[in-house]
Amino acid sequence: MMLVEKEFLNVSSISFKGINNEEYKFENIKRKFNLLVFYDVNSPESKETVEYMEKISQSYPNWFLSVIGISQNDLDTVKKFVGKDNQKFITVVDEKSSVAKAFDLKKTPAIFLIDKSGYVIKSCRGLNEQEINGISKEIAESLSCEPVEIRLEDKDK
Repeated sequence: MMLVEKEFLNVSSISFKGINNEEYKFENIKRKFNLLVFYDVNSPESKETVEYMEKISQSYPNWFLSVIGISQNDLDTVKKFVGKDNQKFITVVDEKSSVAKAFDLKKTPAIFLIDKSGYVIKSCRGLNEQEINGISKEIAESLSCEPVEIRLEDKDK
C-alpha cells in the first residue's frame, strides 16, 4: 500500500530513538505541520535532500513546523553524518526500518508532510524539485508568507 496525499496515518503511536539515545514520541513533538524525511547517508540524493530540508527547517518557525530526519543507517554512521553537516532538525535512527514499514517505504529519500491530526498532506519520493517546492508552498500558504524555493543544481555543469 503506497501512501497518498490526504490519507490518514496513525502517527500518534510512532516513537523514535534519537542519535543521543533520547526517546521521541510523535505525539509529543508534532506541530501544525510535520516533515518526516527518510534518508540514507550513503545516498547522494538523500544527502542533497537533507540539505534542502535543513533550509526549509530554518526558514519556517519551529512552533509551526517540526522536521524529523529519519535515517536508515546505524547509529555511529548517523552521528558522524549529523555532526559533519551540523543539522539543526531532530535526527532519529530507524535501523530496523520499523517506522519506514509504517510508511510502506521502499527506498530513500522520501518526504512526508503530515498535519497534526495524522493526515499525509503531501509526499515526495526521490529528489524532486517540483514536489519539494510543493511541500514548501503548502507550509508557506498556511503561514501567509512566501515559500522557500529549492533549486536543484545542474550536475552536468
